[in-house]
Amino acid sequence: MVGALLAVAFVAVERRAAEPVLPLKLFRVRTFTLSAVISFIIGFAMFGAMTYLPTFLQVVQGVSPTMSGVHMLPMVAGMLLSSTGSGQIVSRTGRWKVFPIAGTAVTTFGLLLLHQLDTDSSTAVMSVYFFVFGFGLGLVMQVLVLIVQNAVPYEDLGVATSGATFFRSIGASFGVAIFGTIFASRLGSELTGALRGHSCRPASPPTR
Repeated sequence: MVGALLAVAFVAVERRAAEPVLPLKLFRVRTFTLSAVISFIIGFAMFGAMTYLPTFLQVVQGVSPTMSGVHMLPMVAGMLLSSTGSGQIVSRTGRWKVFPIAGTAVTTFGLLLLHQLDTDSSTAVMSVYFFVFGFGLGLVMQVLVLIVQNAVPYEDLGVATSGATFFRSIGASFGVAIFGTIFASRLGSELTGALRGHSCRPASPPTR
């Protein structure tokens, strides 16, 4: 409720400001509006998943914090490969519409794959799933910045670029909060089920 009220207040202030932080006229540009929505979704998925994947690796798979970072290298490789390749293709051909759609679809598919991971998942399987998820993110992230920069007037170039990043950050905040809520709400019941039947013995006093 407070967030909704603050959002309304933000819009009201931005409409009257002489030099608004985020000019509302940008939302009249269809490409910018679409990019803002996709940036929100990608930020939601990326930061929401990346925040808790190391927790999964350390708690469920039992790897060390250092090795959990090593296990996530395929995701970074997928992001690097797809973001570099898609950016070069857009720069050479000028065709960009397929990348946000394909990237969002691949990212969604990657999230579904990540949902299948459990204690029996092998390192090879996890690496493939991480790569797919990162590949989908990379298809969208770089291209969104390029298409926003080419869709707005030159005088709005800076604010449009930062606006796309802003919505990605907002999506990240929502993603971390919602994934954290799900994690916390299920943790208690899952621990109760896992520890059912195990008696807890008090620690014996240390001997001298």
